[in-house]
Amino acid sequence: MTKSTLSSASGGNTWEALKKAIVKSSGFLRWQEAKNFKVSVTDEERVRLYLRETLQTLAY
Repeated sequence: MTKSTLSSASGGNTWEALKKAIVKSSGFLRWQEAKNFKVSVTDEERVRLYLRETLQTLAY
C-alpha cells in the first residue's frame, strides 16, 4: 500500500468510529427527535447534517 492508501484507510476507520459515537450521543438523539425525520435518511446523512448545523451554531 502507498502512504495515501494507508491514510485513506485509517481516515475511513476514524470517520466510522466518530460516526458511531455521534449516533449514540445524547445530543444527537435529542436533535434527531426534534427534527422528526419522516423520510428515510441514512445515519451518514443525519450525522453530516447534525455536524453542519452544530458547527454553524458554534460559528455564531
